[in-house]
Order: sequence, then C-alpha cells, then structure tokens
Amino acid sequence: ETGKVERPWLGITGLDITADTAAKLGLSLEKGILVIDVIKDSPADAAGLKKTVSDPSSTDFVLGDIITELEGHETSTMKDLINILLQYKPGDTVELTYYRNGEFDTVEVMLGVRPVE
Repeated sequence: ETGKVERPWLGITGLDITADTAAKLGLSLEKGILVIDVIKDSPADAAGLKKTVSDPSSTDFVLGDIITELEGHETSTMKDLINILLQYKPGDTVELTYYRNGEFDTVEVMLGVRPVE
C-alpha cells in the first residue's frame, strides 16, 4: 500500500532478565526485559517508560523499567517482545505491563514506524 514495509516500533533497547541477572541486581523478578535505553521522541518515550541510568557498578545507578507483558502476552526476552510486536501495525495501540520500584503498572503505547537506520 505504501510501497515499503513498515514495521511496528516501541523505541527501546532492552536486556533479557535471567535468574542470574535478577540475583545480581537484587530483583524479585526472574524474567522480563530491562529497559536499558528509551529513544527520544519514540512511542516508549511518549508512554513514559524509564531507562536504566549508568551501570550497576556506578553510585548513580538507577534501574529502568522491566517490561513483563505486551497485550497480555508474557515477554521474557527481547525475541518474545519483537514477535508479539510483529502481530501489530504502526499506529496500533497496545497495552504494556512493566515493573518499576517494586510495583507493576500498565500503560497504553501507540506503536510507531520502525526507523530504517
């Protein structure tokens, strides 16, 4: 229809949480996707997702949000998240569940078009 393939985009860089990672970070969760970075002006940025600040060995370390579900589907890995995202189109609104400061919350995110770069 547009002459090109447009893929849905959330706008994060994430890290799979494993039991080992959870233990090192002192998390009660053993799976999910730790938000490492949120791209400025991305759908994730507009939805208010928080990125990780610095690194675990630094004194100013602040843990980012941990994505646990997208549209009711468990997201244990970035691969899970991408596979679920590919079921939607840019412009669709999806419900994302995340863990922040010891609590779960949900937010609606309108998916963008994945940049070519």
